[in-house]
Amino acid sequence: MAVRQGRIDRRVLVAVRKVKPDAALRQKDRADEENVFVRGYNHSFTEGGGHMFIVITASPNKDGLTAACGEAALAGITGAGGRAEVFDISALKLEPCRICGDGWGNCLSAGRCFIDDCLLEIQAKIKDAEGVFVITPVYWMQPSERMKYFCDRLRRCEAIRKDGSWVENKQINLVAAAGGSGNGTAQCLAELEQWCRHIRAIPQERIGITRFNRGEMLKVIEDAGRRMVLGEYFKGW
Repeated sequence: MAVRQGRIDRRVLVAVRKVKPDAALRQKDRADEENVFVRGYNHSFTEGGGHMFIVITASPNKDGLTAACGEAALAGITGAGGRAEVFDISALKLEPCRICGDGWGNCLSAGRCFIDDCLLEIQAKIKDAEGVFVITPVYWMQPSERMKYFCDRLRRCEAIRKDGSWVENKQINLVAAAGGSGNGTAQCLAELEQWCRHIRAIPQERIGITRFNRGEMLKVIEDAGRRMVLGEYFKGW
């Protein structure tokens, strides 16, 4: 697995570890051919021949629980032979909705926002992806403010798109990470599930993780990534 990076946050130290197994192990499991661990980047993607999946995270704490969830999702996807593109929207340019005109703007007429930021790129990537992880820290029993920016604006573009939602019937795994008290994961996931219904996506896994159950739930997230690639999930009504 090779990793390219873009939009580097140079304030963060980057550590890269590569492990190359012998020929026998490589033949057994090509996913372990090169293990690359990178911190401090805002956007990354893995290369390979499998289907593409999108992982969206939203926490500025690169060593925190939400970041660990993103790494677990990535490990599950790539370990099952998929490819992944990771967007840390806490570090990318992303504005809140401006509620244009009389309340609606390009989102209603064209299915896209006129604001020039990362939403347009992520929206296009989701259209072509097989599935998506949405991973947010929990604040006040809700998704983070940054994640709400993303969800609000994508919903305005996709929920009433005239030619049909680009995310219709897409599988979305939802992860709510409460790193402090551990409270609010259920309420946060319920809000994200409703958002999925609005944009006509299929909310698949709804995973609440806290600092108290971190070890076991990171395994659950990794397994959810694996099953998303292999298609081992409920396909919808």
